[in-house]
Parts: sequence; structure tokens; C-alpha cells
Amino acid sequence: MKIIACYSNKGGVGKTATSVNLAYVSAMKGYRTLLCDLDPQGASGFYFRIKPSKKLASTAFFDDVGKLVSAIRASDYENLDLLPANLTYRDFDIFLSRMKNKRSRLKKSLQAVDKDYQVLILDCPPNISLLSENVFKAADKVVVPVIPSTLSVRTLEQLYIFF
Repeated sequence: MKIIACYSNKGGVGKTATSVNLAYVSAMKGYRTLLCDLDPQGASGFYFRIKPSKKLASTAFFDDVGKLVSAIRASDYENLDLLPANLTYRDFDIFLSRMKNKRSRLKKSLQAVDKDYQVLILDCPPNISLLSENVFKAADKVVVPVIPSTLSVRTLEQLYIFF
């Protein structure tokens, strides 16, 4: 399974739009694709008219493989499923900070779907945090949308320093 993260520490640059479109194109090319929304705003799910699972709280995402897998929803498109976010995801960093191997927990959790999907797209929230470190460890590629503005370019430069 290839993991592609759409990430930026700046909001409003098109991470969700990029994630949704990459997932759609991947699925239309015949790849079994999972779009994993990590942003507590849950916009990826909104695009696909999929409501978040209330059963998958932020702790269960990293601790309960069964709940993570059961929270995956089919979209209206062949080969495209979604793991929608919910508001508890805002506490990801708190829970990650309390766990062993806290910088690789996301990768470990996502291994639960490795055999079911060929492509996994991560729609990431806008921040630099412990979750971000997990995203960088889990992803094979990171796509960073940048709009042509001073603050967007400044944010990209900050990201290069963080890497």
C-alpha cells in the first residue's frame, strides 16, 4: 500500500480539495483507494456526504484496529472508501503524547488496512505537531499544496526547516 499525505501547516491552501481529487483519480484508475481524513473539521467526509463514526474516538484510532476498520465507509464511487474524521481528532496529539512509540503510531494503525487498499490518501490538519511527525513517518510521499501568496510560501519554508 502506498501512502500519500496532503499536508501543510497552513490552512486554506487546498489540502482537502487535493486529497479528495487524488483519491478520486486513484480510484478511477482502478486502484483500491482509502481516503483517511485526519482533520477534525471532517471536510473530506462532507465532500462525499459521509458522516463520521462516533465510535472511532481519537484513542481508539491508535489502539483499536477493529474500531478503525469498522469506521471505514464506502463512497458512491467504485474503489473509493473513506475513513471520515470526527471532532475528537482534535485531541490526537494529547493521546499520542501518552503512548509508547508515539512518533510511529499512525503507521502502525494504518497497517490494519494494508492488504485491503493499494493507495491510502491522508487529508491532514493544518499544524506542526506530534501527529505531523506521525504523518511524515507513515507517508511514502507528501504533497504540499501552496497558493501563490507570501504567507503560503513562508509556511512552506517553515516546513522545510521542520523536515
